[in-house]
Amino acid sequence: MNLLKQIIKCEDYNLPTSLQLSESVPPPQVMDAQQAKLAFFKASTCQTILQRLVCHYMPLSQQELQNWEDDAEEFAQEKTGEVHQYSLRVCVETMYVCLLHEYQQTLTPTVLTLIRNVQAVDASAEFDSLRLKEAVYKAAGLGAFQLYDDIDFDSWYQRQLLAELQVNESR
Repeated sequence: MNLLKQIIKCEDYNLPTSLQLSESVPPPQVMDAQQAKLAFFKASTCQTILQRLVCHYMPLSQQELQNWEDDAEEFAQEKTGEVHQYSLRVCVETMYVCLLHEYQQTLTPTVLTLIRNVQAVDASAEFDSLRLKEAVYKAAGLGAFQLYDDIDFDSWYQRQLLAELQVNESR
Protein backbone atom coordinates (compact mmCIF):
# COMPACT_ATOMS: atom_id res chain seq x y z
CA MET A 1 0.00 0.00 0.00
CA ASN A 2 2.87 2.34 0.74
CA LEU A 3 4.28 1.65 -2.73
CA LEU A 4 0.96 2.37 -4.46
CA LYS A 5 0.52 5.50 -2.37
CA GLN A 6 3.97 6.74 -3.36
CA ILE A 7 3.25 6.08 -7.04
CA ILE A 8 -0.02 8.02 -6.82
CA LYS A 9 1.67 10.96 -5.08
CA CYS A 10 4.97 10.90 -7.00
CA GLU A 11 5.46 14.07 -9.01
CA ASP A 12 7.75 12.21 -11.41
CA TYR A 13 4.71 10.24 -12.62
CA ASN A 14 2.85 13.44 -13.48
CA LEU A 15 3.52 16.02 -16.10
CA PRO A 16 4.80 19.15 -14.37
CA THR A 17 2.35 22.03 -14.61
CA SER A 18 4.98 24.23 -16.20
CA LEU A 19 5.46 21.67 -18.98
CA GLN A 20 1.73 21.31 -19.50
CA LEU A 21 1.42 25.03 -20.10
CA SER A 22 4.57 25.47 -22.19
CA GLU A 23 5.47 24.41 -25.70
CA SER A 24 8.43 22.26 -24.57
CA VAL A 25 8.18 18.48 -24.74
CA PRO A 26 8.60 16.60 -21.46
CA PRO A 27 11.42 14.07 -21.17
CA PRO A 28 10.57 10.56 -22.43
CA GLN A 29 10.88 9.12 -18.90
CA VAL A 30 8.14 11.45 -17.65
CA MET A 31 5.89 10.50 -20.55
CA ASP A 32 6.54 6.78 -19.99
CA ALA A 33 5.86 7.08 -16.28
CA GLN A 34 2.65 9.01 -16.89
CA GLN A 35 1.47 6.41 -19.42
CA ALA A 36 2.24 3.54 -17.02
CA LYS A 37 0.34 5.27 -14.23
CA LEU A 38 -2.66 5.95 -16.49
CA ALA A 39 -2.63 2.36 -17.75
CA PHE A 40 -2.72 0.94 -14.23
CA PHE A 41 -5.02 3.40 -12.44
CA LYS A 42 -8.06 3.03 -14.69
CA ALA A 43 -11.43 3.97 -13.24
CA SER A 44 -12.43 0.35 -12.62
CA THR A 45 -9.10 -0.42 -10.91
CA CYS A 46 -9.39 2.64 -8.66
CA GLN A 47 -12.97 1.73 -7.73
CA THR A 48 -11.97 -1.84 -6.91
CA ILE A 49 -9.04 -0.68 -4.77
CA LEU A 50 -11.24 1.82 -2.92
CA GLN A 51 -13.97 -0.75 -2.26
CA ARG A 52 -11.41 -3.28 -1.02
CA LEU A 53 -9.79 -0.71 1.27
CA VAL A 54 -13.11 0.37 2.79
CA CYS A 55 -14.96 -2.95 2.92
CA HIS A 56 -12.12 -5.35 3.68
CA TYR A 57 -9.34 -3.45 5.47
CA MET A 58 -11.11 -0.59 7.29
CA PRO A 59 -13.57 -2.57 9.43
CA LEU A 60 -12.19 -2.89 12.93
CA SER A 61 -10.77 -6.33 13.75
CA GLN A 62 -11.70 -8.23 16.89
CA GLN A 63 -8.32 -7.31 18.39
CA GLU A 64 -8.83 -3.61 17.62
CA LEU A 65 -12.30 -3.72 19.16
CA GLN A 66 -10.84 -5.35 22.27
CA ASN A 67 -8.07 -2.74 22.44
CA TRP A 68 -10.70 0.00 22.12
CA GLU A 69 -12.79 -1.60 24.86
CA ASP A 70 -9.76 -1.92 27.15
CA ASP A 71 -8.48 1.64 26.68
CA ALA A 72 -10.09 3.84 24.02
CA GLU A 73 -7.66 6.71 24.55
CA GLU A 74 -4.60 4.51 24.06
CA PHE A 75 -6.23 2.90 21.00
CA ALA A 76 -6.71 6.32 19.41
CA GLN A 77 -3.13 7.37 20.14
CA GLU A 78 -1.63 4.15 18.74
CA LYS A 79 -2.18 5.39 15.19
CA THR A 80 0.07 8.42 15.46
CA GLY A 81 3.77 8.84 14.98
CA GLU A 82 6.32 7.89 12.37
CA VAL A 83 6.87 4.43 13.86
CA HIS A 84 3.37 3.41 12.77
CA GLN A 85 3.77 4.23 9.07
CA TYR A 86 3.92 0.47 8.48
CA SER A 87 0.86 -0.28 10.56
CA LEU A 88 -1.82 -1.82 8.35
CA ARG A 89 -4.59 0.49 9.59
CA VAL A 90 -2.49 3.62 9.04
CA CYS A 91 -1.43 2.42 5.58
CA VAL A 92 -5.04 1.67 4.63
CA GLU A 93 -6.30 5.05 5.79
CA THR A 94 -3.54 7.07 4.13
CA MET A 95 -3.85 5.04 0.92
CA TYR A 96 -7.60 5.70 0.90
CA VAL A 97 -7.17 9.47 1.37
CA CYS A 98 -4.44 9.62 -1.26
CA LEU A 99 -6.49 7.62 -3.78
CA LEU A 100 -9.63 9.69 -3.16
CA HIS A 101 -7.67 12.92 -3.48
CA GLU A 102 -6.01 11.94 -6.75
CA TYR A 103 -9.10 10.38 -8.37
CA GLN A 104 -11.85 12.39 -6.70
CA GLN A 105 -14.19 12.66 -9.68
CA THR A 106 -13.97 8.95 -10.40
CA LEU A 107 -14.28 7.72 -6.81
CA THR A 108 -16.79 10.09 -5.21
CA PRO A 109 -19.79 8.21 -6.68
CA THR A 110 -18.35 4.94 -5.28
CA VAL A 111 -18.06 6.41 -1.79
CA LEU A 112 -21.58 7.86 -2.01
CA THR A 113 -22.93 4.44 -3.02
CA LEU A 114 -21.16 2.79 -0.09
CA ILE A 115 -22.70 5.35 2.28
CA ARG A 116 -26.20 4.83 0.85
CA ASN A 117 -25.81 1.05 1.10
CA VAL A 118 -24.96 1.06 4.82
CA GLN A 119 -27.37 3.74 6.03
CA ALA A 120 -30.20 1.23 6.35
CA VAL A 121 -28.13 -0.99 8.67
CA ASP A 122 -29.53 -0.62 12.18
CA ALA A 123 -28.38 -1.74 15.61
CA SER A 124 -30.12 -5.10 15.29
CA ALA A 125 -28.06 -6.06 12.23
CA GLU A 126 -25.34 -8.67 12.21
CA PHE A 127 -22.10 -7.54 13.83
CA ASP A 128 -20.15 -7.65 10.54
CA SER A 129 -22.70 -5.29 8.99
CA LEU A 130 -22.21 -2.87 11.88
CA ARG A 131 -18.43 -3.05 11.47
CA LEU A 132 -18.81 -2.33 7.74
CA LYS A 133 -21.07 0.62 8.50
CA GLU A 134 -18.48 2.02 10.90
CA ALA A 135 -15.78 1.55 8.24
CA VAL A 136 -17.83 3.38 5.59
CA TYR A 137 -18.55 6.23 8.00
CA LYS A 138 -14.83 6.36 8.82
CA ALA A 139 -14.11 6.57 5.07
CA ALA A 140 -16.58 9.45 4.76
CA GLY A 141 -14.86 11.24 7.62
CA LEU A 142 -11.37 10.66 6.23
CA GLY A 143 -12.48 11.93 2.83
CA ALA A 144 -14.58 14.83 4.12
CA PHE A 145 -12.47 17.42 2.32
CA GLN A 146 -12.87 15.70 -1.05
CA LEU A 147 -16.55 14.84 -0.42
CA TYR A 148 -17.58 18.26 0.92
CA ASP A 149 -19.28 19.38 -2.31
CA ASP A 150 -21.15 16.10 -2.68
CA ILE A 151 -22.33 15.38 0.87
CA ASP A 152 -24.34 17.83 2.91
CA PHE A 153 -22.68 16.87 6.19
CA ASP A 154 -24.96 19.10 8.28
CA SER A 155 -28.08 17.49 6.85
CA TRP A 156 -26.62 14.00 7.11
CA TYR A 157 -25.80 14.64 10.75
CA GLN A 158 -29.27 15.98 11.53
CA ARG A 159 -31.25 13.33 9.62
CA GLN A 160 -29.14 10.19 10.07
CA LEU A 161 -26.17 10.37 12.39
CA LEU A 162 -27.81 12.10 15.33
CA ALA A 163 -30.47 9.39 15.53
CA GLU A 164 -27.76 6.71 15.36
CA LEU A 165 -25.83 8.36 18.17
CA GLN A 166 -28.89 8.04 20.40
CA VAL A 167 -29.20 4.27 19.93
CA ASN A 168 -28.64 2.62 23.27
CA GLU A 169 -27.31 -0.73 22.02
CA SER A 170 -24.16 -2.26 23.48
CA ARG A 171 -22.81 -3.20 20.06
